[in-house]
Amino acid sequence: MNETSHGSSSRLRSSSTLTAGAVVALCAAACGVSTFCSADAAAQTAPEGTAAPAPPESAPAAHADEPSDPPPMAEPPPAEADEAPPAEANDHMLLVPQHERETGPRTFHRHDGFYLRTNFGLGTLWGGFTTTGTADRHLDAGGSGIGVDLLVGGSPSPGFSIGGGLVGNWLFGAKFDEDGANSTSHDMSSGLVGVFVDGFPRPTGGWHLGGLLGLGGHTLNQGGVASKTGGFGGAIWSGYDQWVGDNFSVGGMLRFTAMRSTGTKSGDDIAASTATLSLMFTALYQ
Repeated sequence: MNETSHGSSSRLRSSSTLTAGAVVALCAAACGVSTFCSADAAAQTAPEGTAAPAPPESAPAAHADEPSDPPPMAEPPPAEADEAPPAEANDHMLLVPQHERETGPRTFHRHDGFYLRTNFGLGTLWGGFTTTGTADRHLDAGGSGIGVDLLVGGSPSPGFSIGGGLVGNWLFGAKFDEDGANSTSHDMSSGLVGVFVDGFPRPTGGWHLGGLLGLGGHTLNQGGVASKTGGFGGAIWSGYDQWVGDNFSVGGMLRFTAMRSTGTKSGDDIAASTATLSLMFTALYQ
């Protein structure tokens, strides 16, 4: 009986020992599985908690208390060749013609260099002749005639020309009043030789203003007898020239001349003064 009891107790202790070992093994396995699962869960949840990096082409998000920068503006298309210059261009560009801003200084249609002008037109003349000596006479002259000019020179600067010129007027069949009474018709001419200037406010434009000062004289033909005098005078003119070629222009102008001269003939003193106003056709090479 005792042996039986002792054997039963041994079997119980062995069974308890096996049961305790099984429990320990199960606990160890459970701990390993739990550790593995925790590590796996951490690996899976870590990317989700991390903020995704911003795309490279997007700007970082602005803080709530800071104003956000405006989106970049699209660049305007490049200006075309014939587009006007911007408003912030230098002021001196406003004084330069459009052609020069685009292609540089002109080599034609510019008033510089050699200057050659010829004028031809019709006008009116008035004046008087006084003779003192053996016979005192006074003639008042008036009538219409023609005018011819020739001017040759150069331009020290664009738009300004200087040179020498000849200004002439011829009055044919003019009427002369001698001491208030009509006299026979006489032919008369006058001429000036001197230095001129002619200026264009715009070197490439057409409006111009000029004048001449010099020496001159009158010739009065009375019944085949010529009386000549010498003196000084001048001319002024203004007009417009239109370009018809690279260096050639034509136009019209109004010219005024005045001259006074004196002389002697057969012991008599002669004094003459005249003025003319002519509308002329003009041609210029420059």
